Amino acid sequence: MSFGGYLTLDFGESNEFYHESAARVNSARFGLELILKKNSFKKIYVPFFICDVVLQPIKSAGIEVEFYRISNEFFPVNVKLCENEVLLFVNYFGILDHQIKTVLASFDNVILDLSQSFYSKFSKDQMCFYSARKFFGCPDGGLVYPNYSVDDLQISKSFDRMKHLIQRLDDENDLSYQYYIKNESLFDKDFLQKMSKLTTKILNCQNYKEVQKIRMNNFTNYHRYLKEMNELTYIIDVENMACPLTYPFLKKGNFSVKDKMIEQEIFLPTYWKNTIKPLGEDWFENHLRNNTLHLPLDQRISQKDVEHIINVLFKLSD
Repeated sequence: MSFGGYLTLDFGESNEFYHESAARVNSARFGLELILKKNSFKKIYVPFFICDVVLQPIKSAGIEVEFYRISNEFFPVNVKLCENEVLLFVNYFGILDHQIKTVLASFDNVILDLSQSFYSKFSKDQMCFYSARKFFGCPDGGLVYPNYSVDDLQISKSFDRMKHLIQRLDDENDLSYQYYIKNESLFDKDFLQKMSKLTTKILNCQNYKEVQKIRMNNFTNYHRYLKEMNELTYIIDVENMACPLTYPFLKKGNFSVKDKMIEQEIFLPTYWKNTIKPLGEDWFENHLRNNTLHLPLDQRISQKDVEHIINVLFKLSD
């Protein structure tokens, strides 16, 4: 340990770390890799409707993959697991907490992809992984249950992934987004490591309860305005979800509104532009990708912001 010299960033400490008993790795995708390498599965069933980066850890683990479709209830279609096979189930947009119980009761081996539902909690023995950077301002980080040992892994370094986060504090312009895109591409060249000290520090100083409260309040406010029009209302159970990533507003023809909202500086992600396999034109999954507006509800968004976004949406939809 050295002493003196210039001062570094001081994040403070809340002495709170959500998922305290989880294994800590450098990204959610590498959380999946850790699970696969700690088990002896021969084949994994993966939904067609998922980001193509999921293939990276599967290839690294060296196991066979088969793809499945989902029903409009988000349930796996035509999947029957044999010995040493496992199902990867995605908690899409963080709205399927209640569906997961049915999935776990229907299949013997399930890995839960909770990268879009950081606050969802299940048994500590349940195989699952989370993404930190989808919910908090950190450069990377993944969390994994069960708490597999990562003692044999090297520690990741995150300082060179911080530029987009720091620049946006000083200067909210397009450059910070370009740095964000560059940072995302770095994961394609990365490998399984322990979570960095920097990311651990950042996650140690989050007000988790307040973030969850703000996100859920924003979700509820969106739903109050949009539930009569939202084609996903039948699957949304506000009382039984931990905390979603976005408010997914599904309606036929929404694809024509998204670019107009971006012009109004309401930035909406697409899940997912790059899927593993092409989606059938008439598939439910394709309808989800093309016509879901993922309205922002993160901890920076106030009730007034939600009302503004709703007003813009209604105006552009006329």
